[in-house]
Amino acid sequence: MNKASKTVRIEDVARVAGVSPTTVSYVINNRGNVSERTRERVLQVIKELNYHPSMAGRGLASKTARAIGILVPRIDSLSDPFFAMLSSGFMLGAQRHDYQVVLLPSETTTNEMVNSIHRKRIDGILLLEVEEDDVRVKQLYQYGVPLLLFGRSELPVAWLDVDNMQGGMMATRHLLELGHRRIAHIAAPQKYLYGRLRCKGYQETLQQFDASLSAIVREGDLTMDAGYRLTRELLVKNPRPTAIFAASDLMAIGAIRAATDIGLQVPRDLSVVGFDDSPLAHEFIPALTTIAQQPQHLGEMLAERLISLLEGEMARPELFLPQLIVRQSSAVNPTGPLYQRSSEKITLKTGPSFSLWSDEGFIERRSGNQGIYAADTHWLSHYMVYINGIAPKPVAVDVQQDQFVMRYVVALKNGSLVIQRTLRFFAQSLVDEWKWKRWGNCEDGWMFELEHAVDFRDIFEMRGFPVESPGLIYSDLTGNSGERHQYRGRDDRIRMFSLSVSPEPITSEIGSKQWIIDSHEGEGNFEIRMKWELPPALHSSIRRASTQWPKVIVENEAWQHVLSQAQDDVEMLQTDFGQGPVLVAGLPWFGTLFGRDAILSAYQLLLFRPDLAESTLATMAHFQGQIIDPDRSEMPGKMVHEVRYGELANLGHVPFGRYYGSVDVTPLFILLLYETWKRTGNAALLDRFLSVARDAMNWLRQGIDEANHGLLMFHSSNQAGLSVQSWKDSADSMVYSDGTYAQSPLAVAEVQGYVFQALNAMAALEDASGDVEAATDYREMAERVRAKFHEHFWLPELQYYAMAIDRDGNPLDVISSDPGQCLWTGIITKPFQKAVIDRLISQDLFSGWGIRTLSARERAYDPYSYHRGSVWPHDTSIIVAGMCRSGYMHEAAMIANALVSAGNFFPKRRMPELFAGVPREGDNDRPMPYPLACAPQAWAAGSVWLMLQSLLKIDINTPTRTLMIGTSPAELGRVTIHGLKVADGEFALDIDTDQVRILMSPNNWTVVLAQ
Repeated sequence: MNKASKTVRIEDVARVAGVSPTTVSYVINNRGNVSERTRERVLQVIKELNYHPSMAGRGLASKTARAIGILVPRIDSLSDPFFAMLSSGFMLGAQRHDYQVVLLPSETTTNEMVNSIHRKRIDGILLLEVEEDDVRVKQLYQYGVPLLLFGRSELPVAWLDVDNMQGGMMATRHLLELGHRRIAHIAAPQKYLYGRLRCKGYQETLQQFDASLSAIVREGDLTMDAGYRLTRELLVKNPRPTAIFAASDLMAIGAIRAATDIGLQVPRDLSVVGFDDSPLAHEFIPALTTIAQQPQHLGEMLAERLISLLEGEMARPELFLPQLIVRQSSAVNPTGPLYQRSSEKITLKTGPSFSLWSDEGFIERRSGNQGIYAADTHWLSHYMVYINGIAPKPVAVDVQQDQFVMRYVVALKNGSLVIQRTLRFFAQSLVDEWKWKRWGNCEDGWMFELEHAVDFRDIFEMRGFPVESPGLIYSDLTGNSGERHQYRGRDDRIRMFSLSVSPEPITSEIGSKQWIIDSHEGEGNFEIRMKWELPPALHSSIRRASTQWPKVIVENEAWQHVLSQAQDDVEMLQTDFGQGPVLVAGLPWFGTLFGRDAILSAYQLLLFRPDLAESTLATMAHFQGQIIDPDRSEMPGKMVHEVRYGELANLGHVPFGRYYGSVDVTPLFILLLYETWKRTGNAALLDRFLSVARDAMNWLRQGIDEANHGLLMFHSSNQAGLSVQSWKDSADSMVYSDGTYAQSPLAVAEVQGYVFQALNAMAALEDASGDVEAATDYREMAERVRAKFHEHFWLPELQYYAMAIDRDGNPLDVISSDPGQCLWTGIITKPFQKAVIDRLISQDLFSGWGIRTLSARERAYDPYSYHRGSVWPHDTSIIVAGMCRSGYMHEAAMIANALVSAGNFFPKRRMPELFAGVPREGDNDRPMPYPLACAPQAWAAGSVWLMLQSLLKIDINTPTRTLMIGTSPAELGRVTIHGLKVADGEFALDIDTDQVRILMSPNNWTVVLAQ
């Protein structure tokens, strides 16, 4: 049959040319960003197929109107910020294509809309708030009006709608995974389709999870008042719900206010999830967990779709999948069973790139955070494989740092399909190979399908930062059924992602491939490859250093398990920013350089991995502040807090591209330099970094001199940056005993300890350099800081130190973990150490698993908050080190053993960033997780290594060729260490509870037994 003998559609051209219909439309109308090679290929196919573009479509696109209409929603909907943001995005999308937007009042009749088209006032119409049986749609369709619906229709018209049912399922599943079982839904009016679908998603998820769970539904309009009223009615009943899923953010905020008014705390007593991700969601306190519809982006998509229809693209339906954004309004249910969520079960990392997968080896869009990440960009948001329409479940899984192997057995008619899958993850690519073999007498073929989606979202957008208008994605099919996706960001940078497959599929579309395997084929394989790009500043490879670890064996198996996983985590988290490997803070949200985290984790690991400390010093020196830049809080000599490479950082919408808003990183750098020099005896470190340390000390001295009270304070001058610039850097961490929040400037307790350490460390470095006068000056300054610290922070009535002092010298008179870190720094003199340690091990600070960040007796205490009652392993490990330094070994061993016990309860026995401060008593026989905790996390992995060193009292001083070591506490049992390297050899140690044996030692070293 001659190709010209049938009507050729734009979709036919796209399929033959291997591009999207939109690309064909761009070529026909000489618009868009289409490469010359693609343009020539499309024109050649048009010629071969004898394709004639729709004159109606091209005519509409070329008429003088160049305007599209949008029917304004009802008056009651205008109060919802969602529609305002969607309309704004629609206008922006139209402007990109030189179209004007005409607003049509909600009362505009069908005849009036038709007349607007015929009179060339507008070329096409977008209808909002469309119901399935909307009579206007049928009438406009019959009149042939170019039409796009934001909603759904059974008619063959183009529509785009949010998958509201999936959104309802995401919200409900999130609450179930947090252990909630009595979940109420404050529903939108059920006369609207979106309201019915959100409610259906909620109800079906409850039933699928546990058929005995009861749905609790209360219906109201999408207002704050309705949310308040309905929540109040629910909360006065017994038993009350422990979680609420609201159909809008406004309703959710009303729910939070209702809970607060009757004395409940969110999320401690009630978790709340909204729907929309409006600006209020991230500005409200607590920030709202919500289902993000991205209305601005949706509006732009609607404009693009309507204009493509005018240019000849075929009408089709499309569902937009919303995203779960987890913030502070939802937390683990302390009274309910904990359900382990499937996301983040598998983490792979190579160089600066990492990926999060479900435990079945897929990337599920509904998870909210699974995907491929690199350079602060979320590249791939969806990746599923189906065999005969069903995602296979593995029968065996082997996960390593940069790959996983899975085996599947799939039942076929009269036979079985056995598959071995190997997915290898590289710094800039991925290879996913499926080798299959069929067994039995199979008479039928089978189908293998790939479904995927690119994303290009910035990491801060993933975390809930509002983005008014994202960049543009251009997608094309390439040769051999591959795909090329190009994202042109608003930072004028192009990010490229490509996918290729083999063998060639039967059908290939953007985001979808399909193979049909004949019954006679007994074995074969599929290979899927992906590639993405990294900025030049990020190095794609890391030298593997596992051979540099000493071999450590601990008799206590709980310790051995956590140490082994921590070692794997340290290997995984290494990334090279140009100066050698350093540890990024944690995955997924902090997979980049954080100065404080990098330095402290290097210190925790210094005894066992001094090479990491050396490259950390080099990296920090490279990013040291050079100029005065208030927008980035940069000052000469100051050490960097955070480095980012994503679109929002490049644009300056977040200040974290290179950000210096930390008060404590600079003194910690000086400490790490001294400790690394002492550990290694490497004189080259002083040659290379002593001038860097002097510049850092100049900034530090200036800060002490300028601050009130002779202490180091932070001043939050940049509103876009961090308001709290010590390690507890959440905005609500610094509180007085009456529960009110303290404001910058503040002098924080442990920061003064770091300063005290840094001054003494600098004195030792100057001694080594021969400048005795400078060394004496620094020691005298350290003693002045110590005296000022005790004068201003000691609270006689509490027999404890304050968390901080404000600008007026008023103490933040709460009991916190901060003074515990001061024990490690040495700033607390001996007469006051016992009082501090006694309070640290009391029940209000020691949860039974670790040291709480804030006492359980304080008004502001919340065990599920980030910094006001949770337990941070790194914080506890530094406190343990301080107890050991002070000579309180029994207390230190008790706390350390409790933390290691907690670590054994978490998946893979991996120590998380933090966990809830719920007490270890009664039914609470396991630590409760914090929902957003990073795992793996650098200083959490380092915590167990620092505690091991501290309990064994091991200290290496290479310049004096001295090793100090003590016996092992009963909690550890016997410990052997082989291959503990020093400058000119290595030690092998056998440490028991009653003796220490030196199995190997370099020449001319002195071993001192610590008391």
